[in-house]
Order: sequence, then C-alpha cells, then structure tokens
Amino acid sequence: MHETGKITETTMTRAKQEELNFVAAASEQEPEVGKYFQDYAMDQASNILGIDRQAIDTQGYQIYTTINQDAQKKLEDTIKQELPEDSEELQIGAVTIDPRSSKIVAMQGGRDFDQTPYNRVTQAERMTGSTFKAFLYYAALVYGFTPSTLVESRETTFTLENDETYTPGNAGDFANRPVTLAQALAVSDNIYAIKTAMEIGPENIVEAARAFGIEADLKAVPSIAIGTGYLSPLEMTKAYSVLANQGWSVKPYVIEKIVDRDGNIVYQHQAETPKRLLEENHAFVLTHMLTGMFNDKFTDYMRATGANVAPIIQGHQYAGKSGSTDFDSWMIGFTPEYTTAVWTGYDDHREMTKVQDFRVSKQVWAKYMSQLHAGLPTQTFNVPTGVVGLKVDPISGKLEGPACEDRSVMMYYIKGTQPKEVCSE
Repeated sequence: MHETGKITETTMTRAKQEELNFVAAASEQEPEVGKYFQDYAMDQASNILGIDRQAIDTQGYQIYTTINQDAQKKLEDTIKQELPEDSEELQIGAVTIDPRSSKIVAMQGGRDFDQTPYNRVTQAERMTGSTFKAFLYYAALVYGFTPSTLVESRETTFTLENDETYTPGNAGDFANRPVTLAQALAVSDNIYAIKTAMEIGPENIVEAARAFGIEADLKAVPSIAIGTGYLSPLEMTKAYSVLANQGWSVKPYVIEKIVDRDGNIVYQHQAETPKRLLEENHAFVLTHMLTGMFNDKFTDYMRATGANVAPIIQGHQYAGKSGSTDFDSWMIGFTPEYTTAVWTGYDDHREMTKVQDFRVSKQVWAKYMSQLHAGLPTQTFNVPTGVVGLKVDPISGKLEGPACEDRSVMMYYIKGTQPKEVCSE
C-alpha cells in the first residue's frame, strides 16, 4: 500500500509496530472438539445475523459460544469408549445444559461429524419411552397422588374409547399386588403408568408436558403415559432442566455474543427473567422420587432401573429416568448443576436387538456425569417449606416400623398428605 501511494511512510511504520490479535471464527476453533456443537452454533449465529454461514466467515465475525471445552471433551471421550465397535451404525445424541443459566455446555449429535453431520440432538425426534413418565407423574401429584399412592400392578388389558384393546407389558415381572407410586417410578412399571393415565385423563398429561415447556404435537391417548410421543433430545433435556431449576423456566442457548471485524458487539445474549412453570412443592416431590431409580431399596419384583450404574455416580445426588422402546434407548438425569440426556438408536428406526445397545445410554450418561461432577462440591436439591420428609417403606408406602426398618428410605410429601400408618409386616 505504501509502494502504490495508498498510505504514508509514517502510517506504514505504525502499522508494522501494531500488535495483532487473531481470533478464529467459531467454525475454525479447535475442530477436533465439539464439531456438532460448533455446527449448531453457526446455524444459530446465521439466524441471529440474518446472513448465510459462509458470510459469517468471509465478513470476519467472531462467535462466542457457551461451550465448556472440558465438558465437551469428556462427553466425546466417554462416547468413544462406550459405543460398541460391533454396532457401527448405532447412533447417539447427547447434550448437557446448565439449568440455572440455560447454557448448553456440551453437545454430541452423533458418532462422527465427518461421517454424518446430521445432529440427532436437535434434528431427530424419537419416541421417548418411559422418560415421559416424569410429566405423567407430575400431573398425578397435581391431581392428588402421593409417593405412597397404591395401584394394582398385574397384567391388564385396557379397552380404549374406540373399543380397541391394549395390553402393555413390563420390562420385567408384574407385581401382582398394589405398588406405590415411588416404587412404580423407580422400577418403571408400565401398568401403573397406564392406569394412572386412565384415571387422571391423557389430556391432563399433555397439559403437564406443556407446563414443562414441551411444544411438540402430542396425542392425548393412554399410551402417551409410557412415551409414545416423539421429541428431540434437546427438547427433553430442556424439560428435565426445569425440574433441575426447581420449576423455573429454562431457555437453552449457545451464542453469548457476536463481534464484527471492527470489534463492535452486534449481538449480546440477554437472559430473560425466569418464569415459574411448575408448582415448587410438586416439582420437588417429583424430583426426589426420580432419585429412586438409583436406589436398590426400591428393587422388588423388578430392579430399580438405575441401580446398575449407581456405583459409578457416588458422591452427588442425581435424579433421572431411563426409557426404552424397540427402537430407542434413553437416559436423562440431572443434579442442581447439570442436566444431561443421552439417546441411542438407529437412524433408519430399525429394531435394537442387542442387549449392549440398550446399555450404552446409561453407561455413557453415568460415566460422563461422574467425570463432569468430579471435584465439584456436593449440592442437594433444595427442600421447599411446603413438604415434609419421612422414613417410609417404599413397598407398602407406610411409615417406617420394626417390620420394615431395613428397607425404609427417606420420602417427601406435601404437608398434610404424608402417611400416618406404620408398616407392620
């Protein structure tokens, strides 16, 4: 420029002396980690700026995201370790949200971005299976159920409104006796779920899902109770994050700010004032019941669904729910710090036939969450003033007594609904 007369020698000298700080565009930063995350962030930035993705790079924008590099690496490493090598087409989607800030801190939309950039976290809608029971049992609590509410669990054929019959199965045995809500949730009893849906009305379950922030079209049919609706992993993680956030709204985001080539901030994320979506007492009672899946004291006619991974996650209080269909396997769980969902299945919706394929979601979730929380101070879920905690027999739903002392657990009830009778057999 000096040679062509565009600038003076003084300007040239100053330019040579100026220290330059280069910041790569989001799509160029550490490409070996977080490719799905960065791809999603670029899509969001494109929508925010109203320009195509190529223009973001060529026009020199700097994209600042919510990614936690350490969490992202832990997630990717865990997935590589746990995905079975002999099931090369088995896919995975996993995402972590900080429920208090609504930041998406880690996301992996598949096995390998270079092989398939299709993001199963944000783009795939899959049948939710029993993970949907969180919404079912929130509605049940609102309609008067308690953790001790008994419902008969035995093989049952239901007659629906169109006179069709429906005979749901369980992953294991039937109790052939009344079981408590707390135990039914811990072992994922489908008969209890369908009977509850028939009693409170499927339309009220859909309404409960709406309260959690679910916007997808859901059919108000009894089978919705065991997860026949289709939702994305991101939407499910957002909904569970509402519980982790004590019933307050969560709006996941990935873009913190965007700066143009001149250093001007052209976009800055503005956090919205949280809204209370769930009644705090019901939200807490449900949250604490969701810790039961990791407690073998709920094991009886079926094993507590998370008991096999409980040793991996010692040291912190976790709540969660697993779920499976013939084509999908889910694990969604949370602490006050993080909510993570893991889904596995095949893109072509083929049936999952290998036992190990169903185990992947729990193993990835448990090992990753354990690493993510390593070194963090232990935080428990805040107990509202409107609930009371008591030692209760999870089998009978009665207060701890000499006959059931060894198997009693702490359970929480909205004040005035706690059991009064002591277990005696």
